Amino acid sequence: MSAAITVSPKDERTILTLFAAARRAFSRQLDDSGDVVAAAFFWTGWHATAAYKIKAPIARCAVTLGFDAATAADHHSAYARIESLDREKFARAKADFVDIYRQMTGEDLSEFNI
Repeated sequence: MSAAITVSPKDERTILTLFAAARRAFSRQLDDSGDVVAAAFFWTGWHATAAYKIKAPIARCAVTLGFDAATAADHHSAYARIESLDREKFARAKADFVDIYRQMTGEDLSEFNI
């Protein structure tokens, strides 16, 4: 018997805020909406664990955002392909993400920016 993944209200708010900031930043730089969601999902998972120490971030992000396991895996694995499309746009999106998140929360994630 497997246990269901649960997400605390605090972690859910963090994940939703991270995803909103990442989606906005990547939508400014990438043309394909699927690429925007995949990049935002990856960045949400990265920052959920690096900055907020959320355990099993990919699974908790998927549950919070309503993605099934296959979709979450597809988004996560697509990141390297998407990033290689235009590294300059990606660098701008990463910087935008930090600025947008700071505006939304007052928190600085620049030290966690990869």
